[in-house]
This record gives sequence, C-alpha cells and structure tokens, in this order.
Amino acid sequence: MHYKASEAMERLRRFHQTVASHSVRYFPTLVMNDGAVAYRDLSLRSRAPTHDFLIRAWNLFNNIKLDENGRGLPGARVVLATGFRMRGRRAGMDATARHFRSVMRRYQDGDISADEAIREATHIRKPFDIVPQLQANFAFSKAYVAESSGKKGAWED
Repeated sequence: MHYKASEAMERLRRFHQTVASHSVRYFPTLVMNDGAVAYRDLSLRSRAPTHDFLIRAWNLFNNIKLDENGRGLPGARVVLATGFRMRGRRAGMDATARHFRSVMRRYQDGDISADEAIREATHIRKPFDIVPQLQANFAFSKAYVAESSGKKGAWED
C-alpha cells in the first residue's frame, strides 16, 4: 500500500475511534468516511437535552480538531443545524425481519436444526437500511447545504 494511502487510512481510523468514543444513547452518530452526523430530538419541555447535545457536539469537535491540528492536519469543520423532520414508518422496508421469521418458522417446524438456524440467522444482512431520524430531516438538509458551500457558507461573528 502506498504510504499516502496508509496515512489516510490511519487518519480515518482515528476519526472513527474518536466519534465512536463520544457516541452514546442520547448522542447517536452516523459516520460515512471522514464525516459524522450526530442527531437528537430536542425537548419542548426542557432545555437540558439541547444543552447536553451542544456540549457533546462541542466536545467531539474539539477532540477531533485537537488530534488533527496536533498532527499538522487541516482539522475539522462543524455544522450545527436545527429543524423539523417528518416521522415515518419503516414498514415493508426491512427484509431481514421476514428472513428471521422464516428461519424461526422453519426451526419450529423441524425443517432445520438449531445449529442451522443459528448459522443462517447470523448471516442475515440488510440489503437496504435507513437512519429514520435523518429521513425527511430539514436540519440535516440545512447542514448539508451549509457544509457543501464550504468556507463561503460559514457564519462568523
């Protein structure tokens, strides 16, 4: 492997490890290559979920920024956006549930052994999936537009 590719892969691994170490139940993340999305439904009754989310987002950003800057790399950019999202159903989209039910039915009917059922169930893979919180999510759309515009889309004091 070319040394530049090795450096890029190591940078990506560090990024993924950093994001994973900050991800928790109320600060879930989706990572794609060198980008991460954290999301949370905020509360109309309390400011605490918003405050917690902002603190966690800031800590994640600073952790990535410090690591990158300490290695002479360009660092990170953060985009915070709020907005509404449409809640939807996943009905009919999850083929793995049907596959799992089929495995269980065949096992219960005696058509396959327990070992065969376990082996087949462990090999079930989703051919398609979504992160429901990011579907029809207008904050996510706004963040994408802002991030895509680069420095010219940045808001500065």
